[in-house]
Amino acid sequence: MTICPSEKCFGCGLCVAVCPVKCISLIENVHGELHPSTDEEKCISCGLCQKKCPVNSPQELRYPLEFYAASKQDSIPTDGSSSAGVASLLAALFPGRAFGTTWSQNHEAIVKCGEPEEFKGSKYVQSVIAPEVFRDISKLSDNSDTIFIGTPCQVAAVKSFVKNGEHLFTADLLCHGVCPPSYLKDELKPLLERFPQTTKVSFRDGNIFRLALEDSKGNILYSCPAQKQHYFRAFLEGVSLRENCYSCPFANKERVSDITLGDFIVRKGQVSWVSVNSDKGQTLFKSIIEQHPELHVESCEYEERLAYPYSLLKPFPKSDYRTKFLRAFEKKGYLFAIRKIARIWRVRDTTKIFYQKIHHAAHLVKKFISKPLSNA
Repeated sequence: MTICPSEKCFGCGLCVAVCPVKCISLIENVHGELHPSTDEEKCISCGLCQKKCPVNSPQELRYPLEFYAASKQDSIPTDGSSSAGVASLLAALFPGRAFGTTWSQNHEAIVKCGEPEEFKGSKYVQSVIAPEVFRDISKLSDNSDTIFIGTPCQVAAVKSFVKNGEHLFTADLLCHGVCPPSYLKDELKPLLERFPQTTKVSFRDGNIFRLALEDSKGNILYSCPAQKQHYFRAFLEGVSLRENCYSCPFANKERVSDITLGDFIVRKGQVSWVSVNSDKGQTLFKSIIEQHPELHVESCEYEERLAYPYSLLKPFPKSDYRTKFLRAFEKKGYLFAIRKIARIWRVRDTTKIFYQKIHHAAHLVKKFISKPLSNA
């Protein structure tokens, strides 16, 4: 049974959670992406998975009410947050009832109920929402205020699952797109074999983008800048995102959640962009401002943030190397594919550097020839 078109599937896992006979599971397709698979012998054709699927039944999108730039004073440490740490401040408003993405002991990105500290830091990979987590969110939000923080498609899935959303608050993170979990797993495997004492994986240190591994004492075991790290570069250049990310319906000025958070890319420093999208969102952000005077908040115009269009006006574009990557993946998997693309990058980068050097030399020669001769 086809739940939704494969190229539009978010891989959110909602269909697995709603199935009354547990006949649906997420499995990797030929490109390593998580997609639903149905055991037809167990299926009772109730249609609940199709009905609840956020692709088939889109959630309402709303134009934001207010826009803000949020940052911490220079004297305040960033304490592991990617920008101003607004997401962790939101989570702190819901002790014991905050759900977000954290790392498992196996260095996999998972959604769970946790503490604000666990949700800090960017995780540039698709996180997995287990069926029991969907149920936990629904159960908690039946009687008490609960918050879910995730990508827009995950927010849509959670809102579709929860029957009564009165006590459910949501925050979506501006999403560049996500790579399948299998890609990061394959990338990390040889690194973790070299550095078995690794306890932490991170992608950012403030505005410094790099893939780093740390031990339990905070010692850096491995660190590679984003543009030199194959997994990271493929993510940033749109080579290795899930197929549906290139046509994301949430890359829109209208938002699916109560609050939207993201980097304020067009401003310097560690500045968060916040859009308040509902009355619930206004209540939440007002509470944060009142409780955290160290947070510098100023109103701004939507157009300023829209100057960087991706995630808000349109999805991140598909790389010209996407097809080559997928064909190589089909042959021998992720590591073979990413190394093939890396060889193309090396040739391209070397050619670019060579051209720049030749251009600079030609400019110097031209400048020397045009210089008037001395009369001495």
